[in-house]
Parts: sequence; structure tokens; C-alpha cells
Amino acid sequence: MTLSEHVKRLASDNGIKLQFNEHKRPRAYPATFTVRTWPVTRDDIPIELIKHPERLLFALPDLSDDTNIAFRAAVALHELGHCLTDHPGNHRWYRELYAWNWARKHALYWSPAMEATRRYSLKSYAWRRPGVPAAFPMREAA
Repeated sequence: MTLSEHVKRLASDNGIKLQFNEHKRPRAYPATFTVRTWPVTRDDIPIELIKHPERLLFALPDLSDDTNIAFRAAVALHELGHCLTDHPGNHRWYRELYAWNWARKHALYWSPAMEATRRYSLKSYAWRRPGVPAAFPMREAA
């Protein structure tokens, strides 16, 4: 099973509508169980964008590169995690932590590129609110 197939299966098994969109930021909508994310492989790119590339804001990425595929799969799994996890508190960083930990736990495998994506994302949220320690925990959430 490929990473793309795994992401699609997890979404389907959990009743989540998965939308692939190359030119919008990935986002989860837990209230409606919908996830919009980047295509993991070229086969995930909507046919209308392949037929009409002028509709793309950016050029299609190289989806033959394993690192790029792992990065995109990690992001897609993370967005699924937003729909499928509960988290304590209301600080966004904790919502992100729980979604990333869900992604890591449910991935087919977790590569160094996927972990780097997770850590970079979590660090980007730490500064957004006073009181979040600079050396915040990177361990599994309960």
C-alpha cells in the first residue's frame, strides 16, 4: 500500500471527505469531517487541473521525489488528525501537537522527512502565545 492509498483509506474508514487541492493551504474542518490537503502523488491531482493547468497558482510539484511525497503524506495525515483527536485546553499549539502525534501513530512509517515536518510545524506555533515555553515538550501527547 502506498502512502497516498493509506491516507485515502484512513479518511474513508473514518468518514472524512478528502479534497486534494494544490494551490490552497491544507486545512481540516472537524465540524464537517472534511480535509483539504495537497495531493500526495500525481494521481491525486484533480483531473480538471491537469486538463487546465492555467488554473494553478503554482507549477505542479515534482511528485516523483520520495521526500516530497513523505512530506505531503505527513501533512495529509496531520490534517486527518485534527478531525480525529480530542485535545485538552484551547491553545492552538496543543491542537497541533495532538494532530501531529495522531499522524505519527497512524502512518505506515515515519521517515526523518516526516519528523522534520512535524517539528518545524510545532515550532512555528510556539511563539504565537505568551506562556508557551521555548523548550516545549515534543513527546507523545496522552
